[in-house]
Amino acid sequence: MADRHAGAKQTASWTSRAKDAQERWETYVAPEVARLENEIGKIQDTVDQLVARRERQGAAYRLGVDRRWSLQCDAHQLAVGLDSHRDRLGGIPRPAPRRPQGQTRKPQVPAPTPQPEPMSRSRLGM
Repeated sequence: MADRHAGAKQTASWTSRAKDAQERWETYVAPEVARLENEIGKIQDTVDQLVARRERQGAAYRLGVDRRWSLQCDAHQLAVGLDSHRDRLGGIPRPAPRRPQGQTRKPQVPAPTPQPEPMSRSRLGM
């Protein structure tokens, strides 16, 4: 019978401890968890905005590079056209087109001319 009373006391004690722990959780931990989740949400929103901004900036940069390249090509073609037109107006003959660097002409090697074989001594009768 003493065991029953001891078991009932332990059960009541553990139940009281569990209830006390639950109350402390709800009083101290739950609000802190909610606050931290709110902060994490705000930080995640900031990170998402930064990533989106970086993607927009990257796209704008690539667009700017492409536009600059296009304008440089247009400017080069315009300069070539103006030089050509200026030369025609001034009566200067056009120079021969230059080869782009890196392209070299392979030297032409003449085909070998057939050489007669020397006659051996035995064929000469010596």
